Amino acid sequence: MNDSDSQGPIMYFKNYLILLLAGNRMPMAPWGLGTVITVMTCWIIGFWIAAYTIVPAAIRAIQEHIGSYCLLSSSSVHALRHLLLDISQLVFIWVLFSRALKDFSTKGFFRVSMSCARYWLPIVMMGLSLFPLIDWLHGQMIVLVSSGSMNAAATSASANMFGGESVVTKVLWFTVLGLIAPLWEEIMFRGFLLPSLARLSSPRVALLCTSVLFALVHFTKEGFLPLLLLGMIFGISYCATSNLLPAILLHSLWNVCLLYKVATLSLIHI
Repeated sequence: MNDSDSQGPIMYFKNYLILLLAGNRMPMAPWGLGTVITVMTCWIIGFWIAAYTIVPAAIRAIQEHIGSYCLLSSSSVHALRHLLLDISQLVFIWVLFSRALKDFSTKGFFRVSMSCARYWLPIVMMGLSLFPLIDWLHGQMIVLVSSGSMNAAATSASANMFGGESVVTKVLWFTVLGLIAPLWEEIMFRGFLLPSLARLSSPRVALLCTSVLFALVHFTKEGFLPLLLLGMIFGISYCATSNLLPAILLHSLWNVCLLYKVATLSLIHI
């Protein structure tokens, strides 16, 4: 192994730590403010239409079709709703970007690559090392905002999401929150919005603004600060590598860890 190979992971690990002070490696967006406003407006409208019109209609159609065979429980319907909504978002943003960004080169913005793992794996490992701290902070925010406890909140989520449901429902939840949601959210927030805002302001301001918006769109008071920090971690991993894969992996692993905690409580209470 030569010196350059041995220094590669160390270099990226340092970049992760000093990014807020020393710039970034992500590509600079060639589109301007008008394109950003158009894309975000269309996305918000599309999300609203999907969440309150298309997905409910699809759920009703599915329930009518299989009604004679089985009756879906509330938690199964909840999981199915999230699955359809997240799939619709994945398809919609692909169509939206293919139209809105067709006059620009998007090479490098939405790269999801397994290559050069020795460079981005240290970044993923460092992000993972911060998860216990963020999980503790989440518990403290629940106590502060909701006057409850982390275990009580997880038990409540367990009842709402699983509640003794079948393995199929659990697999649905892990598919949605462990795979599909991290994919489209990272494409939107880190692949598009972060480089867009970096051109209009600076990488550090863009990182903060994107993380704040990421936390706000989850509509949870107790989760705002933990999600803000997670958004910073995901954004830094993208800035340091110009690769969405580390952010997607970290996002997915965080969701899976929370789901595992919730699913474990549901098994205990069966």
